[in-house]
Amino acid sequence: MKTMIYSDYKTVRSILLQLLVIALIIASILAIPFGDTVASTAMVVAIIDLGAVMNLCAYDDTSDWQRFRLTLPLSRTQVVLGRYASVVLIMIGSAVVAAIIGFVLQMTLSTLGVEGFTLEPLSLMLPEMAIAVMVATCLALLTVAVALPFIMRFGMTKATRFIMVAMVLLYVLGLQGFSSVNSGGMALESLLTSLAGSAASNEALLGSLVGLAGGALLVACVVYVISALVAVRLYKTRQF
Repeated sequence: MKTMIYSDYKTVRSILLQLLVIALIIASILAIPFGDTVASTAMVVAIIDLGAVMNLCAYDDTSDWQRFRLTLPLSRTQVVLGRYASVVLIMIGSAVVAAIIGFVLQMTLSTLGVEGFTLEPLSLMLPEMAIAVMVATCLALLTVAVALPFIMRFGMTKATRFIMVAMVLLYVLGLQGFSSVNSGGMALESLLTSLAGSAASNEALLGSLVGLAGGALLVACVVYVISALVAVRLYKTRQF
């Protein structure tokens, strides 16, 4: 599996640098109209994670690398698990980089006196960045968990038609769930109040949101593991 991770790193190394530059430029430009760096931080995570995964999988098809890979001393299980491990490492790295970029942008724009930006205490800034990174990583993880089994089974080109249908269904279910939460806003407010206390400070409420975001990320990790097991079974049946 280490061989697979190393080959993926060699493939995506230059792409990661390009995506980092693109994400940094977009985050810097959009931070001012957004009025904060939270959304920009989440955007950096999404650009790097999804861009790297899509380019990595597309390379398998365009260079016919996937056929050559089977001639190496790698089992199909190692190929799949190596790819999933590579994606996890990319997401961990992008989360760290996004948090640093968001923190530096917030400090820089606040120091320059840009309208709408104030120098917040670390007790507020750090939880906000953590929430943005965890939520964005959670969404990226779920998206990849849906897409990778199709890609491993059919290849990037053929899998696109199935991924689109699966993602539409996922977003429809997500919107339905969001509508339910929105219509039951009092229930969500009661949950936060019970977690942080009725007279909770901003720090306590942010702490509760960090806990909820962490719980959502944990669920996404479980879905990702299930996706890996499904992808292993599908890849074993693939004919080249």
